[in-house]
Amino acid sequence: MVAPARTGGGPRLDLVLPRGFPHATGKLLWRWRRPGGDAQTGEAEQLSELPAGSLDAFVFVWTPAADTVLTEARLPTTSRAKIAQALPFALEDQLLGDPEQLNFSWWRETDNRLSVAVTSRERLRAWTDALIQAKLRLKSLCPVTLAVPLAPDCWSAAFLGDELLVRRGTKSGFVCPASVENPPALLIAALQEATRDKRAPECLVLFHAPGGLRADAWQSRLGVPVRIEKPSMWEATTEPQPPINLLARELAASVINLDALRPYLVAAVALLLWVVGSIAFDATEWWRLKRQHTQATNEMTRLLRDVFPEVKTVLDPAVQMQRNLEALQTRQGAGNVDFLPLLARATKVLRASPRVRVRGLRYADRALTLELTWPTPASPEALRAALEASGLHAELLAVTPRAGEVDGRVRLYTDTKTPSKGPS
Repeated sequence: MVAPARTGGGPRLDLVLPRGFPHATGKLLWRWRRPGGDAQTGEAEQLSELPAGSLDAFVFVWTPAADTVLTEARLPTTSRAKIAQALPFALEDQLLGDPEQLNFSWWRETDNRLSVAVTSRERLRAWTDALIQAKLRLKSLCPVTLAVPLAPDCWSAAFLGDELLVRRGTKSGFVCPASVENPPALLIAALQEATRDKRAPECLVLFHAPGGLRADAWQSRLGVPVRIEKPSMWEATTEPQPPINLLARELAASVINLDALRPYLVAAVALLLWVVGSIAFDATEWWRLKRQHTQATNEMTRLLRDVFPEVKTVLDPAVQMQRNLEALQTRQGAGNVDFLPLLARATKVLRASPRVRVRGLRYADRALTLELTWPTPASPEALRAALEASGLHAELLAVTPRAGEVDGRVRLYTDTKTPSKGPS
């Protein structure tokens, strides 16, 4: 059908749609080729009858010639927005139908001409919907008129069914009813107009010519030499890619092109994994911090009840501990400024001895008296030595052995002068 395109090394499927597709019945012409292999060609009634491997191939679709008007325009602007607004008015004499229902694809040429392809939006949507529903990897849509091989300084034409496809340039051409004995009237009129504009071709190259066609008769009617090519137009073409793509403009954003999205799939999967990993890490960290918070709250509650046994209900152990300490300091007078430093130093030592429990405390005469309980093997002298190592003076007031434990009272102070004996 057509020469293989550069499709990144993958298989290629060229598909020619019949008139009225997908609603009318007609033959689908196809050519499937894998790089380095022989081409396979055939016909199909439906997309589901395409050859095996079509779903993995890049699909180049050739649309019915009569459904797209190929023309030219010149506009005094280079602004894309202004061109899009002005094209419907500049071509209104050549168009049938509401411009709002038409899709205008255009390309700027080197001489500032605009090559324009006009197709019904409804028709484009019907084509793309049917092809995407068939899970084909749609690469391009191009009028089949431009599949005819273009010879330098010549026009080319090909018989396809009951139509004659005429290609006048890289992005221009038209279609007319096929005729064997005499050239179509539309072709004669187009050549006469080109002759008046001094743009007449040097010859007309014919592909797929019927057996009864007489080149001399056509030549006398057209006024230009006619050359009949034996190879099919599919074998003679040298263009690796369709010259235009009706998906390249407005429809490109609305057509699901899986091939175009494929490079982003890896990044999307990586992003998804990162998001899931972050959520899992955050959830794990939240659970760890929640456990630490619960443990700290339980420890503060235990200390609060050990130090202030009269507290029955604990709502916020940290706040209640602070309030009770402030109340205790207030009851002892503003001058007793040694209480908090004594308690802070004693707390550090007691935390290092987790088996020692505090049953109560009392502050008087700048001395802190602790009521403690520790296991029998532990030595009271070792605890006193640890307290004095922290910078405190420790005095054992009483030691009462019990079953497996020892209850004792320790007086702590910081002054070198022993405080007066308080009530014990």
